[in-house]
Amino acid sequence: MQNTGEIKLNSGMGQFLYSISKNLNYKKYVETGTKNADGSTYCILKGLNERGDDAMLIGFETNKTFFNTAIRNLRHFPPSKVSILNKSLVSMDELPDWKIWNGKRKEDYSYNKDLMAAGAVPMISNLDVLLLDSGGWSRQAEWDKYKDVIKVIILDDTSGSTSLIKNELLTLNTKWKMLANCPDERNGWFAAEKI
Repeated sequence: MQNTGEIKLNSGMGQFLYSISKNLNYKKYVETGTKNADGSTYCILKGLNERGDDAMLIGFETNKTFFNTAIRNLRHFPPSKVSILNKSLVSMDELPDWKIWNGKRKEDYSYNKDLMAAGAVPMISNLDVLLLDSGGWSRQAEWDKYKDVIKVIILDDTSGSTSLIKNELLTLNTKWKMLANCPDERNGWFAAEKI
């Protein structure tokens, strides 16, 4: 498998994902918006594969075409290290009640249509690191659902739909410590750790 996705291992975010995936304090990593599994997924798995323990990545991709490509791309990785699901962390009912986002109505937004078709999984327990790279409405709902149980949050595309989450994290500085804030790399990314 090659690192041909948007997030390259030699980028700041790629190096951060690689480094945090080698951190023995964390065992369960979840990524939303896996796409083809050749960007952020690749960076995380590179670090996890260097560990000699049972740490693993669970990836979520609601788009069936991207999901099928991710499965093909990850066929050489052991199932004990990675599981990619054509599901969502949240259901349509859990999405924020925003009428319009980025000029799209909630019912017409393609990611929301994929989410409805894929369905949601029950709440995941013992989740350590959560990388949110999913579509607009679901990203906010995923944060709202998991913010009290995770140890580390990583946000991609902070110049877009994650800006509300980032602002919340920056104002809750008694609960979270900023690990990275890189607004100028690609579409921006951010990471914080619960104190």
